[in-house]
Amino acid sequence: MLCITPQLRKLAFKIDYLEKPHLDNERKVHKEPKPYLAAVGIFFTFWISYLIFIRDLSTKTFFIFISSFLIFGTGMVDELYGEKADRKTEDGFGVFKQNYQAL
Repeated sequence: MLCITPQLRKLAFKIDYLEKPHLDNERKVHKEPKPYLAAVGIFFTFWISYLIFIRDLSTKTFFIFISSFLIFGTGMVDELYGEKADRKTEDGFGVFKQNYQAL
């Protein structure tokens, strides 16, 4: 994680994948743009570590990975386009239901 975070930060600035502060939005507390790509590093570091140390390659692990990837992807799309909360909740429950039925 410590090795890839600086590269992800540079990439976020390069591709302009930043949260830019808006003066009219009181929820935004920072004054300068902040990169969004930290979640990418956390997500992939977790799964790489899990697969290296736990070494569980079962069907259950596969479905959990796919579920977490879809939820992660929904979050990334939300950061870009501002998806509504009820839509994200529907997506999350839909992923859960699909994978629960598959197990």
